[in-house]
Amino acid sequence: MAFFNRLNNKKFKLRVIGFTLLLIGFLYGFSVRVFKIFPYSQLEKVYYYITYNKKYDLDSLHVSVEDISELMRVTDLKKVEHYRHELKEIVLKGKHMDELNANNITQVDSFSYFLSDEHLLYECSHEMEFNIQSTAHLIIPRRDSFDFLIFHMGHNDSFLNYTDLIEPIIDAGFGMALLDMPLEGINNQPVVFHKSFGEFVLDNHDKLALLENDSSPHYLNVFIEPVLNILNFVSAEFNIGKMAMMGLSGGGWTTQLSAAIDSRITHSFSIAGSVPMFLRMPFPENYGDYEQVHPALFQYFGYLDLYVLGAHNRFQKQYFNYYDPCCFGGDLTLIYEPIIKDVLGESGSFIVEIDYNSFKHDVSSEIIEDVLFTLNKTN
Repeated sequence: MAFFNRLNNKKFKLRVIGFTLLLIGFLYGFSVRVFKIFPYSQLEKVYYYITYNKKYDLDSLHVSVEDISELMRVTDLKKVEHYRHELKEIVLKGKHMDELNANNITQVDSFSYFLSDEHLLYECSHEMEFNIQSTAHLIIPRRDSFDFLIFHMGHNDSFLNYTDLIEPIIDAGFGMALLDMPLEGINNQPVVFHKSFGEFVLDNHDKLALLENDSSPHYLNVFIEPVLNILNFVSAEFNIGKMAMMGLSGGGWTTQLSAAIDSRITHSFSIAGSVPMFLRMPFPENYGDYEQVHPALFQYFGYLDLYVLGAHNRFQKQYFNYYDPCCFGGDLTLIYEPIIKDVLGESGSFIVEIDYNSFKHDVSSEIIEDVLFTLNKTN
């Protein structure tokens, strides 16, 4: 009997140890977002409520609100076109916008997510340095004229994941161009060679810095050329009314820079796309990727300057989610809205909107509805 008691006691201890290890593993997985089961989402929201309200406040900044306007260069609207030309020269490295054309434009019968006899469908491929290819899907109404919207996605994502949000835009009569960021989504990730360490896969934007040299100090152009290429194509081939662009995250950043460069974009909508550098430095999650902080651009133009250039004589709206789990959370972005408005005066419209209920880094159906409402009511 004593033997069996010792055996059972040993089994019990092993069970306790095993259960304890399992519990520790589960709690760890839960804490690092591996196991997202009940009540994970509820606890996550409580965490955001507690931390975000304390984290994103004016005391975190290294500049006073009164001094923010001193960070701007583009304040004289009489010089806007001069600044825009300078910006083009920097980003495009001397290329002329009208020289940017797709290497391959193919009319197709359907896309995997879309088939319609009422639309023309095109696949447009644009090849750049290091065989970096950007492929866009175009959905064109069979009408004499129409408004056009470029829909641009961000990092680690693809427009193929948002076809449910594309449908209402198509149903509203818009033509569309759908793009992913270079090296992301449906785009390629070429193998490149460097004389110092051989071949490697160009699979993220930060690796572009490894390819820079004296003659090519940056590759910001690969983010903007595909957009300008689409603008050139549709402007030449179709009778376009409003030319709008919207994007999420890195696509929102691309939207803002594209609007600053090309005044053909009459309406620009950015979702969690960018914040000025004074809102990045105190918060590591806001710092950004290769393209968002490259000194080749930002030693000449800050984000506030880009916002003015993108909204001058046009319309720009920025959407942010207060409890964004990725970046650009809180509502400190509201502090620069009146500054941009003051510079623009009556010569443009600039709006910052905060969603205090969203816990995602995402495009919502409510934003799509707001974009369509705005485009329908504005010139």
